[in-house]
Amino acid sequence: MARRIVHQLVDDLDGTVLAPGEGETVLFLIDGTAYEIDLTDAAR
Repeated sequence: MARRIVHQLVDDLDGTVLAPGEGETVLFLIDGTAYEIDLTDAAR
């Protein structure tokens, strides 16, 4: 049996699927807690 794992980034603000090499994962801190969101280039 074969297994395929697909890693797909989706803009966390508008739901746009990001193509490979497109967009960015943005790391930020609020009150000492780290968060990461994926954004398109336009949303950054």
